[in-house]
Amino acid sequence: MRNEYTCLIIFLLFISVLHAATEKRISNPSMISYTESTFAKQGEIRAVNGKFFKLMLNLTVPQQTPYQNVSFMLPEESVLYDDKGNMLAYIEIYNKSYQYKYSIRAGISTASRHLLSLDEEYSVPNSYLAYVEPTEHSVITPAIESRAREITANYENDLDKIAALTIWVNEYITYDINELGKNKDSMSVYSDPKGVCVEYTNLLIALSRSLGYPTRSVLGYSYSPEYGWQLHSWAEVYLGEWVGVDPTWLEVGYIDATHIPIYFGKDTELADYASAYMLSDDASIQWLGHETLGTETQDIILQDFVAERMSYDLRSYPSELPIGGSGAIMLSIQSPGYRTYSVQVIPCSSNYDMIMFNDLSRKVFLHPGMNNIVFPYKISSSLDPNYIYSCPVTIAHDAGVDIVDIKITKNKLVGSKFLLTVPEYAGNEYTVRIAAKSSDNVFVATPHELSTVSLGKGDVYEFDVESDPFLEYVLVYDMDSSQPLLISYEGNQFLTSSEYSVDELIFSADVPSDRNGTLHLVLNISGKPVQYTAKVYVDDSLIYLEKSSSQHYVLDTSLPKLSEGKHKALVIIDFGFDEYKQDFQLNVFNPVITVHVVELNSTGNLYVFDVSGPYSYYDFYIDGVRIDPHKQRRLSEGAHTIQVEWIDRAGYARLHEQQIIVPDRSQDFPASTNLCPSLFAAISLLLILFYAKFNPWAE
Repeated sequence: MRNEYTCLIIFLLFISVLHAATEKRISNPSMISYTESTFAKQGEIRAVNGKFFKLMLNLTVPQQTPYQNVSFMLPEESVLYDDKGNMLAYIEIYNKSYQYKYSIRAGISTASRHLLSLDEEYSVPNSYLAYVEPTEHSVITPAIESRAREITANYENDLDKIAALTIWVNEYITYDINELGKNKDSMSVYSDPKGVCVEYTNLLIALSRSLGYPTRSVLGYSYSPEYGWQLHSWAEVYLGEWVGVDPTWLEVGYIDATHIPIYFGKDTELADYASAYMLSDDASIQWLGHETLGTETQDIILQDFVAERMSYDLRSYPSELPIGGSGAIMLSIQSPGYRTYSVQVIPCSSNYDMIMFNDLSRKVFLHPGMNNIVFPYKISSSLDPNYIYSCPVTIAHDAGVDIVDIKITKNKLVGSKFLLTVPEYAGNEYTVRIAAKSSDNVFVATPHELSTVSLGKGDVYEFDVESDPFLEYVLVYDMDSSQPLLISYEGNQFLTSSEYSVDELIFSADVPSDRNGTLHLVLNISGKPVQYTAKVYVDDSLIYLEKSSSQHYVLDTSLPKLSEGKHKALVIIDFGFDEYKQDFQLNVFNPVITVHVVELNSTGNLYVFDVSGPYSYYDFYIDGVRIDPHKQRRLSEGAHTIQVEWIDRAGYARLHEQQIIVPDRSQDFPASTNLCPSLFAAISLLLILFYAKFNPWAE
């Protein structure tokens, strides 16, 4: 008998280890193309101060769609019915009772939604016009409508406009777990931009509907690497077909396979309800197991998944360049369909600015085919020419993390062997003209094409480019002199004339309040030298003035330290006969992060942590050990040191430290603290003895 008991224990341990070993985890949900999961929803209705009878219970369940297949295992007392396109489970119980427990199970297979093409000409069915009207949570105000038109002013087609709105909402709202359960309406979120998924969805729906686009909410489940499965909300916009849009996880046109829809509606509310007749006046019912949007859930158990791969190429133009030179990192992505894509640049860490980037993060909307995302940069001219430098730049993007190694040599800066002009700009198309001073090879990257052109001395190469507000740069790379020239057509940023050309303008868009921003401009004059004046204004105050007649003018200056908030900057090159103007915005942030300490269980010392602030990346440590702050962690009584090594939005490395004191609560529960474990151990021992004595299979 003793051997049999030992075998039983070993078998149970084996099953536990096997389950832990086969548990599926997802590190990058945005790249998941297929999931198989189990839906197991359980709950309980309890009567308070009496009994109930005729219990009526309505439950949302996973929906059968073209991209999702569901096989149900329902209790006998439940029925599935269709309510305006949503499958719901209905349970009706007539027994007088103090409680009712329910359990609904289903097997689910879900595929990602790829929008491969879209017809720009379509009509809206009359039945969908109701999705243009405001609702309780998606309130449309003049301010919201005005903002929607401002955001989409430079975009041509409907899908690009929806993508622009989604990216704006994703950046505008701060994700705050403390807002869980509030379901603030769009007007409140617009005024106080913080919340969880439902607040993101409410504001996006209001913005989209204000422009006349039918938009419906989608409620369901999604997977987060930090929190696991959550009850989630996103949206769909009708553009000839329903197009998925998730402003929280920033997905448009493409919705990953961890999104499991359970309800489609006009507003962000589930169709769940429970009611019953009570047998006494002061009686009521209590619903246990009913969840709030944004909360973690145990309803979904992941069985299997498939991650997709995207074809991309990443390189620096050039890979090696001199001190003071300019270059660009370009990420070329071959996308099978429409989708949003996020890219974060983390420069090499040093005590000074070795490389200055125009911007460090981009959120773009890819179209089917080739998409070229360009990050221009400038090598600092203050580096010591006696050294050779190597700067590994980390590029974190939706499809992975890569490192581009930029080598900085002692070679002198070589002048360009060709001239570049933009002679015409009309609507969403402009013309670029390249004139060669000598025989040269030129590499050209437009938003959606790559080409190499061989030019002889005096040759002129001209090409038209259809503008793409998400991929705003054209990269023209002189392969012999290793000097790239950049054009940003957004507002004709790099304007040219027959007399002069502004070939580079790089500034610090994101600036911490304890650092100086930087500005770099390169101007080339053709023909006879002329006198001109360079002026820089910040918040209408002149901070820089210089007169020059140089045919190759370089402006490198530091901006003053500024207070937190948005600041206007303006560059003017005044020729007398003509004037170049370019304004831009400086986003100055306070380089401080906050660690929110959340105590989950005051008797068990269980904690989770949440970091908020202007970070692009961070590592979290407790007592010198690196941990995942979002996972539950038991801390012993006494003092603990929290350290956060983080990189701010401008790319500077920083350190945050604080202390947390975990109190000794042993005196608060002197008698009962060990009661349950002791009782459990005693019962377990009795069961073991009973099994050993009365085992019917024993010899």
